[in-house]
Amino acid sequence: MCDFSLLPDLVLVKTLKYLDLADRAKAALVCRSWAYAFDHPSLWSSAQIVVTASPIGRGKTRRKGEDDHRRELILHRGKYFRDLTLTVLYFRNEFSDTERGVIEALCANCNELNSLTLCVRTVRSKINRYSGRRALDGPNTALEKVREFVRSLRRLHKFVLKDWPQLGYRTRGKTVLCALSDNENLRGLEQLDVFTEMSSDAWVSKLRMLPDESEVVTSFQKLNCLTSLSMQMCIVSSDGALETIARSKNQHLSKLNIVVAYHDGPGEFFRAPITNTTWRAVREGCPNMRVSIIFACRLQGHYSGRPGRGGDMDAILRSEIPLVSVEFKKHSHVTPSCLTMIAEKYQNTLEIYRDFSGSSDIDEELIELAKKCKNLSCFIHSGAIHHETVLSLAEIVGQQLKQFEIMEKEISICDRYDGIDEDLVVVMDADGEYKLAVQLRAKC
Repeated sequence: MCDFSLLPDLVLVKTLKYLDLADRAKAALVCRSWAYAFDHPSLWSSAQIVVTASPIGRGKTRRKGEDDHRRELILHRGKYFRDLTLTVLYFRNEFSDTERGVIEALCANCNELNSLTLCVRTVRSKINRYSGRRALDGPNTALEKVREFVRSLRRLHKFVLKDWPQLGYRTRGKTVLCALSDNENLRGLEQLDVFTEMSSDAWVSKLRMLPDESEVVTSFQKLNCLTSLSMQMCIVSSDGALETIARSKNQHLSKLNIVVAYHDGPGEFFRAPITNTTWRAVREGCPNMRVSIIFACRLQGHYSGRPGRGGDMDAILRSEIPLVSVEFKKHSHVTPSCLTMIAEKYQNTLEIYRDFSGSSDIDEELIELAKKCKNLSCFIHSGAIHHETVLSLAEIVGQQLKQFEIMEKEISICDRYDGIDEDLVVVMDADGEYKLAVQLRAKC
């Protein structure tokens, strides 16, 4: 029988990292060597904390003992936290004393973070959605406690906002960004990611409370050391937000990742498009910036080739965008006109093309894209494609690509004879001679 007390400390520490806070504390009670590994600082460099509030109408907090134990762990080990993922789930507007104690322990002990991933969700919004009730408005004590934690941070290099509760139907308001920009200690923030966390190729946009334009502009004005910025298109769709980035003349900003997903419904990008003049000012103010666009939903409108005509796709893909990467998620769609527009406008800048939407009947446009875009280094296509198209792509860009992926099951090896009606017996071939249809079908 193996004696686990003889395991090296390095193995114990790596094993304990897979446990949550409560399970780590239980494991520390096994023996003295495990208790010693429990106190190792590297074990606490990365932590995931979930704060769950009481259900509606209940007087007692669920799992009160676990929340108290979690608070004690944060008080004693929180100074070692560097990468923190905080998930807050609540059913009402206010936290209980136990839940509030966990947040206060974070404010007092977890101030020297390198990265913070924040996810705040309310089950009440789901209840209201299914019951037809209006979402709650007004001050929210639970949300204010989360903002206080962000204001208490003394250092942060990366901030990821995965979710923030919706306080009204398609509303805009004060999110945690205001607390982030008000904290003078966080002026050196380098990476900001708002509602663009990509967990899979089948990413689906959620209806969230977006920050209003003034909050976005203020954040861009104060956080002038950003090197990477990721946001949804509906947040930066106003010229004011991008003009603020252009005026900041941030030489460090090198990545702008934009996720395209509807918030107000089809036509919202066409009604208020970002002009080429604004994108030109952004390129001049931030010459090192490279833009990546990710389409997460099916858009309205096709490329018309004429100014003022088309739809949301035309309004988004402006010619002055320094676009280096374009990606289509599972629930989006690639049309021939869209590929034609990308090949025409970004033949000098496009480096990465990824399509996970399963789009088909775009073989000719894919070949044209490969011919015009000489800087391609990544080419991924998950839809139906003819085997001759794959060979043509390999001949055109096969030598320069670092990543070339085609779904094997989607490759078609049929030819024009496969379209012959099974009821036909005799047909005319390309040379004008009559032959049996069975013989022609057998050629492929």
